[in-house]
Amino acid sequence: MESEAYYASVKLTRETLEGFDIVTTTRLGSDVPILYPAWGSYDFFAPRSTAPGVVVNGSRVMAAAAITNCAAKNGRMGVLVDLLAAGVSVHNYGRCVRSLTADGAGGPLPPATAAALTTGRLPLNGTAADGGPAGWVGQKMGVLPHYKFVLAFENSNVDDYVTEKIYHAWAAGALPVYLGARNVGAFAPGGGGSYLDVADFANVAALAAEMRRLDADDAAYAAHFAWKDRPVVPAFARLLARTSDVHVACRLCVKAKELLDAELGG
Repeated sequence: MESEAYYASVKLTRETLEGFDIVTTTRLGSDVPILYPAWGSYDFFAPRSTAPGVVVNGSRVMAAAAITNCAAKNGRMGVLVDLLAAGVSVHNYGRCVRSLTADGAGGPLPPATAAALTTGRLPLNGTAADGGPAGWVGQKMGVLPHYKFVLAFENSNVDDYVTEKIYHAWAAGALPVYLGARNVGAFAPGGGGSYLDVADFANVAALAAEMRRLDADDAAYAAHFAWKDRPVVPAFARLLARTSDVHVACRLCVKAKELLDAELGG
């Protein structure tokens, strides 16, 4: 699913809605919203990762990313480049900004890292199903636990458009650094303390300083995972009850029946 920043036809305006009885998009204002988060799709409560880090030139690499759209509409590549310039070490397993190096790597490496250090990206042509160990998601989830931070950068900043990126970070036991929807807090099972939002910082330098502080202060870093020992925040539970407890196809049928009953007076 892509956002309205790329497909204007899904924007909830009078012009785009004309001629449709039921609208289903990632917007919560849709008749039948269809969202990324669901109880069975991601392991929200995966504990903080204890996987060995990726060490380059004697230092553990702080963050991982998997960005393949190099022309995103929200300037995310500029943020990544600025983080690197500010001293935050990042391995990007996507096609953009070759921050992986083939020399100087030592220590335990995640399964896909050795190849990625040479190719600059995770293989995108795995033969297994997407979620399998040889598929893109499986490879990505094999890599992310080896980093303390995951750059969960959307390709556009659109309200309600919160994709798998931040959920993959939580499932990997890493701390997400998020760029995207202004209302991402409504989509966070642990509330605002469970991620760093680029929008909360005056500039990338301030964000980088906070990441370096957390990297050096284990207790402060661990505090961002305390929510995993508690139930999800009520707002998130209500969100999933509305959008994910019942499959979207069933919710479409319910909505269609409501419209039909209203039309026939049933």
